[in-house]
Amino acid sequence: GSVLACLLPLPEEYSTFSRKTREYYHEKAYVSSDIDLFIYGLDEEAAKQKMLHIYNVVADNVPWEVTCVRAKSCVSIISQYPYRHIQIVLRLYQSPSEILTGFDVDCCSVGFDGENAWALPRAHQAITKQCNVVDLTRRSPSYEMRLAKYTERGFEIKVPSLDHSRIDPTIYDRSFEKLHGLARLLVLERLATPDFRFRYLEEKRECSLRPKHSKAGIYASRSWSRSQNLRRSKFENSDYETVQLPYGERFNAKRIKKLIYKKDMVMNSHWNQKTRKRILHRHPCFFGTMEQVFNDCCGTCPDPRTPEEKELQEEEDKIFVRGEISFIKDDPGRQAIGSFHPLTEDDWTEEAFIRPVREDLCVVSAKGNLEKIKKALVEEKVDVNARDYLGRTPLQLAVMGGFTDAVALLLAHDARITARMSDGRTAVHVAAMLGFMDILELLFKKSDINKKKAEKRDLKETLAETESQLVSLAWDHQFTPLEYAILFGRLEIAKLLIKYGANVKRPIKFSGLPIVYNNYYSSKKVYFPLSLSMLTRDQGMGLKIATLLLENGAMTSQ
Repeated sequence: GSVLACLLPLPEEYSTFSRKTREYYHEKAYVSSDIDLFIYGLDEEAAKQKMLHIYNVVADNVPWEVTCVRAKSCVSIISQYPYRHIQIVLRLYQSPSEILTGFDVDCCSVGFDGENAWALPRAHQAITKQCNVVDLTRRSPSYEMRLAKYTERGFEIKVPSLDHSRIDPTIYDRSFEKLHGLARLLVLERLATPDFRFRYLEEKRECSLRPKHSKAGIYASRSWSRSQNLRRSKFENSDYETVQLPYGERFNAKRIKKLIYKKDMVMNSHWNQKTRKRILHRHPCFFGTMEQVFNDCCGTCPDPRTPEEKELQEEEDKIFVRGEISFIKDDPGRQAIGSFHPLTEDDWTEEAFIRPVREDLCVVSAKGNLEKIKKALVEEKVDVNARDYLGRTPLQLAVMGGFTDAVALLLAHDARITARMSDGRTAVHVAAMLGFMDILELLFKKSDINKKKAEKRDLKETLAETESQLVSLAWDHQFTPLEYAILFGRLEIAKLLIKYGANVKRPIKFSGLPIVYNNYYSSKKVYFPLSLSMLTRDQGMGLKIATLLLENGAMTSQ
């Protein structure tokens, strides 16, 4: 990236004075960029001497404190803003071609050896056309982030399989960390930063009269501190970094070392071992001079004692540092330092598009058409938990329509009961709200079966998925299924839920009310299920429900 920045033409308005040029590189185009150095044609010992020479040259020429930070895949030489971080990749190459062919994005397949600038044909074509072509055979774990990063530098992204008419609009509402492939790239196109994504979700909540996120105030209050770390405001790190080192005017070498030391102490201090079962150390990185980081900077890492600890140590050694420095020698043409993750085109676009068969399954589920549901699931192999344009699963749509047979068929194909809609309601909440007794019994029976299967296999994740639906809270209103049944006057549903053990005395604590009612006093109120019976449209039914609640332990003092 740093070499590409030098090869690209400087905008005319920034080429007149040195101050303008400096402003462009430090405040406009390359705010948080670092410099990557690759070593080729040397063995390990010679590579160490070269790294030591680079460190000494940098330390002699930078007027501030300089230190080294050794992560699993690179050694970073850091100082103080505006001096860039310098990353030396811990991989030995035989030639410049091995280095350049390992890059995933076309335009950055360029390098400089001190005398000549090198570029691959695909890099030359990308620079000429100002366009990067998606190539899944070269995909790295941060491929989409890197493509988006270069769009800010004037490079468009060519996706041959892109179909705007089939884009799933719910990708903009999902957790960004869980998005992959084209879906992540489309979100980055519209909402490039975490702040943009958070503001979009909050404004969408406001338009829908939904409550604010419970952490909205805390997130907004920390916006200034986030802005000081230039590396947190845009895109994630390269594949060579397993530790994010802050960069900005407020961060010098001394402060960065203090942050690293604090993190290391939290993870490995013996004072914290009382509350932990593990004894193995986890060091995200070592810091010191170049000679110091060549060696083991801990010296007290315990050895694994059991086969489980040995297996855990092998897994954690892929991320954390331990012992003396070592270089990666296998397959130097790989972009990813860990494992390489090639995907097919269908896998890469799966989350981004709503396929016709997926849309058809949602439509026939909403209509309760058993034959077409079975055809979609058995013959066309459509995911039973696929979602429509509003983020609803086939099971939720079948429950909304009251189609008991369709619900039974979807449950037989392991439809996920705990899947939530945009407001946090599950199929159980919907069935309780609409008063579908048969469907509710089916859902509870299937939930019990799933729980027993999970207990036999001792799967913690599955047990979490099969958590009692009686205590499951909808995100927006913080209601359980019983409370929805009370509010909508479903007496028989309330009896069934109480029979299954629903809590009639649960305090309903709102983390935030709808925006139009969200003031200091209303947001502090606590309600109880008995008080909801007063809001039932049919007052006679509300009286019967209140009587039922009082008979089962509710108190009038609530």
